[in-house]
Amino acid sequence: MKHILTLVMVTCPCLASPAAAKSPKLADGKSRQFSRDIRLTDVLNHRWVDELVTYDLDFPAGQATPDSIRLYDVDHGKGVPFQLSEVVFHDRKGQFVKSAAIAFFVDELPAMGARNYTVLWDPGKFVGAAQPPAALKETDLKAETFEVTNGLFGVRLAGQKRFDRPVKAADVRGPFRGFKGPDGVWRATSRFVTDAKLMGWKAELAEQGPLWKLYRVRFQFDGGRFYELDLKMVVDHPYAYVTERNNFRLRIAELPHPLCGRSGHMDHGKCYTRWGVADQLRILMKENFDPDICYTPETFSYGFAQDPLKHDEVKVWTAVRPVFPSVDAPWLGTYSTDDKKNDLIAIVGRDAAHWEYPDSSINPHHLTPGVNAEIHFVDEPGEHAYYRIPVARAVRHWLLAVGDKRQWTEKKYPGSRQTGYPYLAYLRTKVCDLPLDKVKDWHLDWEQKLPGRPRLFFSPDQAEALWKRIQAHEPFKPHLSKVRGLLTGEGGASTVKGVPAHDGGNLVNKLFRVGYSGFVQSISIVRPMRGVAERLDYNARTLDPAQVARTRREMAFLTSVVTDGDYWQYAWNQERTSYLANFGSDLYLAVGLMALVLPDHPNSKQWMQYALGELDKEFEYYISPDGAGEENIANYYLWTWRQLTVLLGALKHNGIFDAATHPRYRAACRFWIEILTPPQPKLSAYAASAPIKAQDRRRRIPPFGDHGFSNNVCLEHGGQTGILRDADPQLAAESAWAWRQAGAAKPATHMGVTPHLLIVDPTVAPRVPVLRSRRLRGFGAILRNHFPSEKETFLAIKASRIYSHHHPDEGGIHLFGRGVPIILDALHGRDYYREEWHPIITFADGKTHRRGEVVEFRTSPLADFVAADIPVGPFLPGPPEPGMTRNGSRRHVLLVKSPTLDIPDYFVLHDIVYGPAASQINLPVFSGKPQVGVGGKANRVLLPPIDSPNYGVATDLIFLSPAKPDISVSPITKGEGGQHAWAVSARQPAGRNWSVVIYPRDKDMASPTVKALGSPSAFRLTSPGRRAVDYVVAAAGVTSTQADEFRFTGRCGVARLRGGRVSVSLVEGTEIRCRQIGVFGKGPVSLTQTATGFTGSAEGPHRNVYLLLGQEWTSDLVLTLDGKRRKLNSPNGILSVELPEGRCEFAIEKP
Repeated sequence: MKHILTLVMVTCPCLASPAAAKSPKLADGKSRQFSRDIRLTDVLNHRWVDELVTYDLDFPAGQATPDSIRLYDVDHGKGVPFQLSEVVFHDRKGQFVKSAAIAFFVDELPAMGARNYTVLWDPGKFVGAAQPPAALKETDLKAETFEVTNGLFGVRLAGQKRFDRPVKAADVRGPFRGFKGPDGVWRATSRFVTDAKLMGWKAELAEQGPLWKLYRVRFQFDGGRFYELDLKMVVDHPYAYVTERNNFRLRIAELPHPLCGRSGHMDHGKCYTRWGVADQLRILMKENFDPDICYTPETFSYGFAQDPLKHDEVKVWTAVRPVFPSVDAPWLGTYSTDDKKNDLIAIVGRDAAHWEYPDSSINPHHLTPGVNAEIHFVDEPGEHAYYRIPVARAVRHWLLAVGDKRQWTEKKYPGSRQTGYPYLAYLRTKVCDLPLDKVKDWHLDWEQKLPGRPRLFFSPDQAEALWKRIQAHEPFKPHLSKVRGLLTGEGGASTVKGVPAHDGGNLVNKLFRVGYSGFVQSISIVRPMRGVAERLDYNARTLDPAQVARTRREMAFLTSVVTDGDYWQYAWNQERTSYLANFGSDLYLAVGLMALVLPDHPNSKQWMQYALGELDKEFEYYISPDGAGEENIANYYLWTWRQLTVLLGALKHNGIFDAATHPRYRAACRFWIEILTPPQPKLSAYAASAPIKAQDRRRRIPPFGDHGFSNNVCLEHGGQTGILRDADPQLAAESAWAWRQAGAAKPATHMGVTPHLLIVDPTVAPRVPVLRSRRLRGFGAILRNHFPSEKETFLAIKASRIYSHHHPDEGGIHLFGRGVPIILDALHGRDYYREEWHPIITFADGKTHRRGEVVEFRTSPLADFVAADIPVGPFLPGPPEPGMTRNGSRRHVLLVKSPTLDIPDYFVLHDIVYGPAASQINLPVFSGKPQVGVGGKANRVLLPPIDSPNYGVATDLIFLSPAKPDISVSPITKGEGGQHAWAVSARQPAGRNWSVVIYPRDKDMASPTVKALGSPSAFRLTSPGRRAVDYVVAAAGVTSTQADEFRFTGRCGVARLRGGRVSVSLVEGTEIRCRQIGVFGKGPVSLTQTATGFTGSAEGPHRNVYLLLGQEWTSDLVLTLDGKRRKLNSPNGILSVELPEGRCEFAIEKP
């Protein structure tokens, strides 16, 4: 069967003109002087039935009296019922209409067909159009309760009442006081859930006409608060439009919320109690109804659930599911299996699923943004079934639908390929997602002007030079055939197909069948759109104009869909939003490319402004000043960066935006360089008998998060070279180095290699960056030494507000010693939630919390220090979720460094634990099988080298606290580490801290000697061969330590004796000295004895410190501080130095 491309319709209201000589025959027999034509044309191959459409009309002065206006169906030769709204008059007397909105029902617009209507008017006097039909009627609105009906169902509403004294609102029935469906019985009621006092309510008929009546009920509460409900009853339709308005303050409470299983599927009413937005209104189903079925879409499928209501336990469903829905249709109905009760009462949400608030509303294992359009359905003992409507926005829109369960549960409407759809799903798509009234304004049959030449990434005059550049770069050669034709203009494609649906067929057709879904559907639309945009552009000189015009219309339709305010969008809420980066960025990337590829479309500029606005939010809010993104750095943020490169390259080429001038873009480029690990192969290669080839060692992204080692090879540095080349040559050159180190100078290939071939500039000469220990706001911190070399020291610690696509990994570390990986997050592969497989502190009373923050960061020549808080509590204020620990921790990491490799660098891991539960330290390691209690010492674990020429490092784990830990070792299965991945863990009772020395050394070196200095927080470490003696203090609070020739007061500091010289680092404290050398004053300050004097560094506020130099250094000293030299004396060998604010370096010498 030949594929028929479906494209979108357009409507064309023509300008006002005098009525034709042969005026249409109207019901009143009178002609009209003026008219305007409306033509509806379907170019979608979609049949539209019973569609309500609206047009704005403007009337010249003195032309149109209200009663003269008529609507005529040209095709069928008859007048059509219509309704005028928002009428504005030229004159105060209301004689002549200036503007109005006209609404009418289109009975049918055939697929690929047209319908023609004419609006007629006249300045004369006429009898008004038909009054509201008999089916639209109501009882007395001044009664306490009144009834309305539209011919198919009825609603009881609050009418009018005023209390002499305010009463408790919870004791009075709410706006809805009953629904009457096919059974002819009044069922259900409503009630406010608030502490406010109610003063009264009043109803009014706000609008009436041949098509609908609009009823408005306003409740007035004390304190100036109000609740207002609009009910728009449309004649002979089984649903009514509901709009709620209120000025209530947001109320937070502990309530049961729906739960989604680990797979992402709904758990059919299963729930858990959490802190969330409370409801203000409940629609209670118990009264004269008491249904026993909840009817709603499934998740991750196009099926529909009929879940039993038993009323003996709490169950909760939601009509809008923010976690992994393939179907996100926000509708939910309820009915009874009693044969005598056939009514089905449903709510169909009209508000889009815009993500704003970080929320664990569905899956407590995976925190995700909540949905401000969410409406819950609750079943609980006593109250039985009710709709719970939270106050998550000041205005809410939904449909009230009342029908017959025997008809509405039949799947007789076109749906997905696997199954038909019931009426409520059809109603959601037809009325809320893709009504004719919306799509008619999308300009989908515009007069096209095909560009005829590429414009996304290159111009034809650049093609020859670009081809030579690509051809000359060896790693690009496998892809030359992909670009030669598009650069030369020869051999390009003659046709470009549209976007296919993932289950077959065309996506445009599918959208009309299944409607709008959530973010998962957005990916299935926008990722293929990007590919179509590129093919339309690359092949612009060879495409068949007629065929490509159809594809361009389809792309205009899809671009209109994803920028539609009713489609899933990412809404920003500062300080509260958590970002799933790839979902939002994929969307605006596709929109931006389409704006460039469809420059002739009437909405092209609007689309580009949308893309630029979202890109501005990306840089302003989602990328930190240090370049970290709000996502899993080893996968989703990496993916986002790859996609952004495509958009940024196109924007730069077209002179719209040069990202290289934006500080957040440059910060992110720097981040991708700073975060790189030491060179490594795939972990399995360390066990090989043959030496690892240099080209197989690649710097990688530390794989924190749920995709771990599956995709942490970074190819994205290449795009930075082309974008940064002109504005920041140094960063471009460092990106070129990183691109070769991490990606072997290959192009990024996922989702299409061609843009990267065109954007990357491989002629940029690489430059080795200066990489040191650094705090990375928005992620955590990096500690480094011996960069670059074959024996680099590296530690990444994650402590941030990022929890999207992350597990319990706050405070987690990724550690290399002497060039090899030792302690690694994500060794577990994809068993996401086993906390003991993450290098973190866990607790016996529940799951750890997903937020952290680096609160201290210090660097010096001898020691680098980072402190990270992992506090109690969820991201939102309030009680933690059920199953979460009541404990928290603060992780201190101290890196003790050596300028030479003969003395190994080592780490001190100090975890301060608080809370009532026992704790466990987890260290997932990559090594030979760990040996506990080696050498008869209970506090030691040896991580032996892997039996291979590629891994010659042994690591000692030395527990200082507790001195006799309860250590266990078990294999980590199904991960990249294979048989060399191990989970080392230890447990201890509540209230006790952890302190562990991690000492990587060459396998032929002896273990260090470690001796505690009176407490677990202070120790002396003698390196192999006694080349150095270190005194180290890492304490939870201020402590004083004195031993041998060492003296210290504070929380953290290091002193080293090596070759008769002393180095000290006062990380946090007021005094440190070894022998006669030291610092007295507020740290951080470091001092190192050299052959000619002393060097040092400091950071912090402006202050004075005292440097203890020894008796030989008393007079005729020269202090060089930040490049300025001064002569000083040092009585008794103590030199007072005034330190400037910030970071400074100094030297002390004798002339």
